[in-house]
Formats: sequence, structure tokens, C-alpha cells
Amino acid sequence: MKDFSLKCRSKIITSAYAEWIDPSSKVLDIGCGNGVIDEELINFFHCSIIGTDVMDYRKRELPFVLMSEQDKLPFNDKEFDICMFNDALHHCNNQEGLLNEAMRVADKILLFEMEPTIIAKILDVAINQIHNPRMNIPLNIRTLQEWRDYFEKRNLDFEYRRIKTPFLYPFKNYAIRLKK
Repeated sequence: MKDFSLKCRSKIITSAYAEWIDPSSKVLDIGCGNGVIDEELINFFHCSIIGTDVMDYRKRELPFVLMSEQDKLPFNDKEFDICMFNDALHHCNNQEGLLNEAMRVADKILLFEMEPTIIAKILDVAINQIHNPRMNIPLNIRTLQEWRDYFEKRNLDFEYRRIKTPFLYPFKNYAIRLKK
């Protein structure tokens, strides 16, 4: 059941990014987790992906660099075409700092996040206790409007879309493409 739900989530994220990733893209997945999503993205887009996270608990083979600090990326300026955060930013204490780092290492940022409903918050805590009990869960989930306000205030170019999910899928998601 667990692998099925991860595959389902991977397919939702893949369809959310359908027009934003091309095969020549060099992608950094910030907060890559177990790597299941990256495996699906690589198979679908045929792009190259490197994962990074504050801890290594990958279940899939994926090039990986461990982050030694929560809000610093161990990469050079403009080393990537795209940085992506797949349900990762709401686990960060310093979202703005990590976004600034992502903008330093790539020109395009992709965000996939959930709407902060009560059900989403309860399930986020419960699922992450099973998925990785050591994961930081500060419940920093922002609404799409809060992200839009944040990007507009900083004069950042962005595009967003609400994501259609299967009927029984418990989260309402949105995706954002952010460019400098």
C-alpha cells in the first residue's frame, strides 16, 4: 500500500510539472527524501536529477549530496537549470533562506505543496512519523495566496496551477513555477 501511495503521488507531481521540465534539464531536488518521486520524474522526463537533503534515507539509487546545514545548498551558483521542492518547504524552519539558496543555484524553481487544511496537517504529521520519524515537522504550510503574496512582494515571475488529484487522495495540491 505504501509503495502504491508513493507511486500515485509521484504521478501527480509528474503531471504537475509536465510543461516545466524538458529532457535537457539538470535538476536539483531539494528535500529529495527517499528518491521515489525522482525515479518517476527521471523515467518520465528523461532529465538528470541530483538529490539533496539534510539526512540520507533514500530507497532508490539517485546521485545525492548531503546538506550540512538546513538553509545552505552545497552547490555552485547556477549549477542547475531547475531546483524543485516536492512537499519539502513546509518541513523547513527557514523557507525564505532556502528559496534564496535555490535561486542562487538555478534560474527556475518548481514547488509542489499542499493546501494547509486540518486534514493535511494531521496526515502530514501521521504519515511522516511512519515515513521518517526524524523528519522536521514545523507545520509551516502556506496557502497558495501566501506564496503569491511573497513572490509578488519580491517582484518574482511565477506561474501556478491547482492540481487535479484522484477522488480519494487526501490532499489538495498546487504547483508553482518561479523564475528570476
